[in-house]
Amino acid sequence: MTTLAMRNEAAPLFGSAHQALLFAYTYSPHQYGNAAAAERSIAMFGRSRYEVLHRSSGRGLFGLDGAAQAGMIKAQVQTMPRLMQKVIEARFAILSPRVQRLAMIELALRAREQLPDRNVKLAVRMTQRHYCGEIKLMQLAVEHELSERSIKRRWAVVRTMLQQFDLQAMSRVEILLERMGVAVALDD
Repeated sequence: MTTLAMRNEAAPLFGSAHQALLFAYTYSPHQYGNAAAAERSIAMFGRSRYEVLHRSSGRGLFGLDGAAQAGMIKAQVQTMPRLMQKVIEARFAILSPRVQRLAMIELALRAREQLPDRNVKLAVRMTQRHYCGEIKLMQLAVEHELSERSIKRRWAVVRTMLQQFDLQAMSRVEILLERMGVAVALDD
């Protein structure tokens, strides 16, 4: 690649797929700049605001640029197989509790198949533990009247399955976001 071509090529906005997904799923629609009419009004009545330059050192995605970038990242996630979409939503949709909860329930239905008694409620709680980390194993043992040993065995099986899903989904999304030029590849 020539030096000129390398200079013209834009650097990715995010250092990793994780950063890109975190941005996309936590982008608030209220993160926008002032409308043009508001800017004119501020300029007329608040000249001092424009006399001091406010520059940030970061890349700062906001307004339509930020919304568009978040939308494009989410659109890439939507091209993935459904199970992988649910993994991404369970991990990153922290500002959309309903979306996150539904994703975890769908993953829990898969996890249920790994449990000897096919207990859906236990699978849901273990999936919540994996993605949110707020549930203690002993709490689950008491809730479901299981021994400590039994709950640890079940947790190990469910956790292994969910970790496999996580690895598959993140590998796929890293490739998609790298091709899109949004995130840096792990190899770099």
